[in-house]
Amino acid sequence: TCFGAILEVAYELKTTTPSWFIGSEGITPANGWDYTTLFNIFLNGSLSSSAFCDSALNQFSTQYSGVPNSTISKIDLSKVGALQLSFESFAATLASTITTSTIRDSVRSTIMTTVKSYCFPSGQSDMYIDIYDFAEKMKNTVPTSAAAVQAAVNAAVVSSWSREDGDTSRKIGIYYSPLLQPGVVNPPHHIDYTKGSLSMSQSRFVTDSTNWVPNSVPKSTSFLDKIFYCSAW
Repeated sequence: TCFGAILEVAYELKTTTPSWFIGSEGITPANGWDYTTLFNIFLNGSLSSSAFCDSALNQFSTQYSGVPNSTISKIDLSKVGALQLSFESFAATLASTITTSTIRDSVRSTIMTTVKSYCFPSGQSDMYIDIYDFAEKMKNTVPTSAAAVQAAVNAAVVSSWSREDGDTSRKIGIYYSPLLQPGVVNPPHHIDYTKGSLSMSQSRFVTDSTNWVPNSVPKSTSFLDKIFYCSAW
């Protein structure tokens, strides 16, 4: 599925066994997977669940080596709980630095223009940002928490590949905002992604998040509230 390797999905599945997840944080090319190559590699290996993920990553990176924005990650679900906690701490620390509309606008601009992101290339879409790169771009502002969340990403994402960055940079994403068109954000967020909305369809990530997702009554501790909804600092 497109936008599968995101923290919200991994967090929902973190207690499953075996504890491996493989997916793309961007758009999955419409041709799908080369299952013949995948199973030829897998059946000549250890036949473990970890090896299956390795085979999937291997065939995907070969098949889509020429397709822009192709990306795939192998994630250890047993490390996702720690990643969520580290990300929540990072979001809270970053939210606390947004004390004026000028700072807010600067952070908005950084996210929209420099942080590695994913969306459908035309029409209305949702926008996802890469957590590792987001932290990298915020290191000058919150160096300690940014480094901590990058370490947590590296622990959870065992291996990854992307067409643009080889196998080192794009790892796992997080939902940021709906878009009216590419480059133009279009809040409000859906009630399923808004804490306190009383929606019955919220993911575990939304119900457990305290410092990232927006709230039905905006809070200064929430990063997305500070970016989109808080009118006082």
